[in-house]
Amino acid sequence: MKIAIYDIIHIEQVIPLLKVADKLSLELLLFTNEEFRNDLLLRIPDLNKKFSVFFKPTAEREYPFMQRAIEEAGRENVRVFLLNSIDSKHLLWYRLMKTLPEVIFLNTLHEINNLFTDIFTIHPKKLIRQWGKKKFIQRIDGFALNTPALLSNISTRNLTQKKLWLFPQAIFDENDIRYPDPGTALKIVLPGTIDVRRRDYDFALNVYEKLLAKENAIPQLYIAGPPIGDYGRKIIERAIEINTRGGMILYSNEIIPEYEFDNIVNNAHLLWSPQQLNTSINDGIQERYGETKNSGNTHVALRFARPMLIPAKMKTALAEQKSVLYYSGLQNCVDLISMLTEHPEKLLELHGEAIIESRNFSVDVVAEKFRDIINYYQSRAVT
Repeated sequence: MKIAIYDIIHIEQVIPLLKVADKLSLELLLFTNEEFRNDLLLRIPDLNKKFSVFFKPTAEREYPFMQRAIEEAGRENVRVFLLNSIDSKHLLWYRLMKTLPEVIFLNTLHEINNLFTDIFTIHPKKLIRQWGKKKFIQRIDGFALNTPALLSNISTRNLTQKKLWLFPQAIFDENDIRYPDPGTALKIVLPGTIDVRRRDYDFALNVYEKLLAKENAIPQLYIAGPPIGDYGRKIIERAIEINTRGGMILYSNEIIPEYEFDNIVNNAHLLWSPQQLNTSINDGIQERYGETKNSGNTHVALRFARPMLIPAKMKTALAEQKSVLYYSGLQNCVDLISMLTEHPEKLLELHGEAIIESRNFSVDVVAEKFRDIINYYQSRAVT
């Protein structure tokens, strides 16, 4: 049975899907972004021998590429088509999907409210987008959720009668990870774009300044993502100023290539995600991190078996895991980081717990979850 995957946004989710497809020896068509080519070939040198890969040219608009993906899927008699990272263009996708009535279309859902919640508006484009989402839901055959919390949310609210699947998009490979000496200066990575809608970087820098004032061992902080807008630029400027007072904050003004990002995380003791609890990314629709929207940092922690430091109000895929440290405010966060700098043996303990937890996300385990999805649709017609 032939499978197709479409994702031009999240390379960190494309790579696990390719590993699963390879493990299951699936005939796969991948439609992705030209910007991902080098990173994908570094990870999977024989990519083009194993799969049929179609890259969207950087200068090309997305809709013609969407059309080509659907046309190619039809020519190749694709049975299951996974639409990953789709947060817009729902009406266009609906019209294209209608041309392949025999194909099973699944949607990996990252933002529940964006798809299922209407907001009052008289704006014509927003009204069209809302109608397009309804048609999109009508045509989709099932949804894949990547954390138990999101699956629970959509089920409890009874938002759809379509088939729901739990499918984590993180794969842990013990051969790919390293862990720095816990006796060296504490290295913390804060992954993701510097975007005020997603994370509170002012809070993070406030914590760091408190640590700097304590005059104990100063941790190294790597802000591993590019700045977004004025807010992002101001955070970089503030980090530069803190460094003039003895801080050790690393940052990047550009998107970090995936292979470089992997090295940054592999050299870190701890991941820190000062997540905003509530956010609005699309059309003013409110999402709640950990409940209706998941943070990609959870998957980074799973991939690299890293302990996490997150706000106590956050629910994640690691919500009940022993490798997660929760803080309830600024001083509590300062105290937790100080404790780790003073007691490196605690870092080793947390890392050991993280490895145990991440082994539940090996390629074998995740591939079996995907096999269940494929087997379910193997002999079923489109609903």
